[in-house]
Amino acid sequence: MISGTCEANRTIKVPRECLQKENADVFVRADHTPYIGELAYQDSIALSFKFTTVEPIFVEEWKDVTFTLAFQGTMGNEIDAVVGKVFKPEVKDLFIENWDNGIDKDKWQNTGDDDDDSTQTAIDGHLIMESTQSSNHDGVSRINSLVKDFTSDGSDGILITQTTYFQFNIPIMESFFGDHPEWANHALLLHFNDDTVIEYSGDGRLHNWTSSDLLIPHVFDPAERITDNIHERFEIGGHPIPDPLYLKSIQFMQLASFDTLNDYYFYMDVDDIRLFDTQWEE
Repeated sequence: MISGTCEANRTIKVPRECLQKENADVFVRADHTPYIGELAYQDSIALSFKFTTVEPIFVEEWKDVTFTLAFQGTMGNEIDAVVGKVFKPEVKDLFIENWDNGIDKDKWQNTGDDDDDSTQTAIDGHLIMESTQSSNHDGVSRINSLVKDFTSDGSDGILITQTTYFQFNIPIMESFFGDHPEWANHALLLHFNDDTVIEYSGDGRLHNWTSSDLLIPHVFDPAERITDNIHERFEIGGHPIPDPLYLKSIQFMQLASFDTLNDYYFYMDVDDIRLFDTQWEE
């Protein structure tokens, strides 16, 4: 039997310009020291630690992070025992797109209108989507859309667990629209196996007229790199999480629907997107 407290710390190597000493370590303590009570032999307990005193660390920099878990308490007949464990985070990449090799037509499909007013290009590792349309009165939607379909191989898609995260950097997402801005949709969409859609918009052009039972909207700040736990996003949106949960597709969309009385313009600059699962070394 053991009883006592656990404490977590992480060590981060910071750039030279941040500290005078090269490869200097920064030690950060967890926000609390949990008391675990009594734990019988071969029993286990899950502990959650948060580190809120520093800025978030990008996943690609996790190689420079080391965690130290320390326990102090009674272990069997030993009172006030102290033991510790050092481990590093591990990341399993599920999907990465950085556009370094352009737009891979085997991975991405243009599902929008075939016209000269909507473009999709890859420049210097960035996806640039641009759409300009003149006023129309025919009631036909105009769309610029790029889709990655994870079910095209006959599978259910990518399995999403409690430790699956979606990360992206879209530094520019702008739209200029005349009448009826509620009919404009400018977003990054995640489509799931229960037909639920997580919708990220950097300029507020959300699909407001889509059924609220299926839509989880979120307006993000284009100045920030976004890292989202998908299960938590479902919970924040108040939507039940299917079991199992599969990501079917990722879509970039620029859409104007129904009659428009004025011209409209969309511009999106996508740096990179990444889907990954966090695992911890034993």
